[in-house]
Amino acid sequence: MAAELNRRRTKAGCHRVQLRVPLTRAAQAHSADMARTRHLGHTGTDGSSPQERMRAAGYRPRRSGEVVAADTDTASATVKMWMKSPPHRHIILTCRYTDAGIGRADGPGGPWWTVDLAARR
Repeated sequence: MAAELNRRRTKAGCHRVQLRVPLTRAAQAHSADMARTRHLGHTGTDGSSPQERMRAAGYRPRRSGEVVAADTDTASATVKMWMKSPPHRHIILTCRYTDAGIGRADGPGGPWWTVDLAARR
């Protein structure tokens, strides 16, 4: 998925994002939460926001965005779907984001995907 996101970003004139462990932890935990509860959204079952999850994982975002999806079989199909949605496309192609974390959890209605994009403070 990172390669596909970066391909789209460079084509749009943005720098590639670098995968960061804290963002990956936050994204993976959120994907697992969505898979467990079968609820697609940006608010965790504990009421957490994407930014709160990033901070809890040890990343201090200056700015950030998140895209989520479910029931798309491949990373490529998921990115393709996001790119057809103006709000998701905007997040992915925000050139100010320098870092990323990717999560995927399998389960009914899944796979469940989360991509957290951010720039540090």
